Parts: sequence; structure tokens; C-alpha cells
Amino acid sequence: FSSQVHVVDASAETDAGGAAINSEDAASDALAFEISWVREELHRWIAGNVASKWRSVVRLARLDRDGMLALDRLLDLFNGYRASNATARRALEVAGLEKERNISGWGKDQLHRLVAAFLEVRFPTVVALNKCDRPSAKQRVTELLADGAAGDDLVPCCARVEAALVVARANGSLAYEDGAGAFNGDGPAGAADYLTEWGTT
Repeated sequence: FSSQVHVVDASAETDAGGAAINSEDAASDALAFEISWVREELHRWIAGNVASKWRSVVRLARLDRDGMLALDRLLDLFNGYRASNATARRALEVAGLEKERNISGWGKDQLHRLVAAFLEVRFPTVVALNKCDRPSAKQRVTELLADGAAGDDLVPCCARVEAALVVARANGSLAYEDGAGAFNGDGPAGAADYLTEWGTT
């Protein structure tokens, strides 16, 4: 599966609705909160869907001695996310649940472990930390990268600088490859400094 990209405003100059705000008014953990909130919403959505059909799994588990029918039914619950049974089985392994065949005895802990692992396997996420050229982004992004607690791949970037470099390349004033850490020629104001600091757009 390809990764999904979650773009966030690393400068904290917009609120959850996209309206401009003073970054100094934003909570210090606003960036980490936004990243985790999206992940938690996905988790709640899938967990809710699986929980709503859980009785059908438990019924099979009580009738099925070796637990295979119940396990197949459980894995089928994840097919609606364009995931094969192999993907769902991989999630079971990542969650450490492949040997826990007494599914009728599972509780919320096992369910949420499985859903979290499924998200990791089926929906790996790259978080694009946009607007890293803004002064208010530097400390937030540096702390987030150092903390490493977000659980996703974090990529500092700046759509404004990238767009300016692409336009300059189209005008013939520089040689530049998309996402590269440098360019040759006369670049837009601030582009070289940005790339020196962050390494990519």
C-alpha cells in the first residue's frame, strides 16, 4: 500500500478550521495534538465499525472449536478498507494476537491493539510539516522531531518555497529537481537559506 499524506500547518498560524491566528496564541503542543487527533479519528472509525459486528465473530467463536471460522470472520471485517486477508493477518501479527485464538474471550484491549496495528499496516502515514519557512514553525518542528512520539514519518516541508523553485525552473533561471536539497542558479529569495536549514521542500 502507498502511504497517506497528512499535511499540517507547522507554523501554527491557522486554527483547526483554517482561519488565520496569531501563532503565539496556539498551544505549545498544537502540532502534536493535530497529528494524533487525525490518527485517533481513524482509529475510532475502524474500531466502531468492527465493534458493531463483533457479536457475529463471538457467535462463530463459540460454535467453532479451532477458532478458524471466527478468525476468518474477524479478518473479513477489515476487507471494507481495501485490505486483503493477508493484510489483516499481518495486522494480527503486529498486534501480537496471532496466537490468541480464543476470540470470544477478547476484550477492548485486544480489539484496539488489532485496530492500531491495522492502521499501521494498511494506512502508513507521512506527516508533511508544511510552512517550515515561517519563524513560528522552527521550534515546534524541532521539538516534534526530537521527541519522536508522533508515531508517523515526519517530513519538514514548505509548499511556498517548492512552488517558487518550480516557477523559477520553468522560467529557466535555475536547475532544480523536485524535492531536492539544493539548486543551481538564481533562486527565489530565502530558498537557499530554507534548504540549508531543512534539506528539502
